[in-house]
Amino acid sequence: MAIWNTLLKGASTVPVPSLLVHFVVAAVAIAIYRKQLAEVVAVWHANSPRVGRPAISAEPFQHFMRDCIKRYNYNTLASLATILSITVYLTIEEAKAQAEKHVLLQALAVLSLTYLVNGLILSMIFMDSLTHICGYYPGTLIWMEKQAAAPGDAWLSMPVVLSTPFTFTACGIITFVVFRAACAAISVLDLEDLAYRLTDAEEHYIAIGVVVYMVVMVIQTVLTAKAMLRTKTHRITVT
Repeated sequence: MAIWNTLLKGASTVPVPSLLVHFVVAAVAIAIYRKQLAEVVAVWHANSPRVGRPAISAEPFQHFMRDCIKRYNYNTLASLATILSITVYLTIEEAKAQAEKHVLLQALAVLSLTYLVNGLILSMIFMDSLTHICGYYPGTLIWMEKQAAAPGDAWLSMPVVLSTPFTFTACGIITFVVFRAACAAISVLDLEDLAYRLTDAEEHYIAIGVVVYMVVMVIQTVLTAKAMLRTKTHRITVT
């Protein structure tokens, strides 16, 4: 029972709250993209080519794609800026010494950087892929329609794929804000003895939880990147 309580305390300090934030941010981002995809698909259904009717204009689909590319560009800049902020902050001797004493601060910093790096990588891959497929709007739109119509719990449905870079970057920024707030609270409220309130076992479980969480994020990044890269070679003939 003591080991179980220690495990729960260690996991509840950083990994579990981070996971909850991740789910909330992901739910919001997925809902936004599901709505936007539904609007694009509705335009396709209302104006799809039929006998005696010319093919629809590429403009609605290309406008959506250009908006996505622009957002991923902003997401890349936000990820880079926050990574730079963390790096610069941790070069300050006082901040570095403070982080070395508190395992919670170390966990927050590592999680934030992991989120941001994954968001940065996915944003760059997505910009390249969407730029490539933008010229194949009819076939790609049909594929996106099928993905958007997938069950809500499909991990790699198109709304989930498109929203993942923003989820990672947003969670990384939120985690960085929490990290900076914790650093300030420790300094202002004189909570230096907080570092000694965790046992070695609790610190060990925190470290394990963070590592497992990082591995899960990397796996999600790889699967999401593969799902998007498949669109570069996807071809559907529209008649």
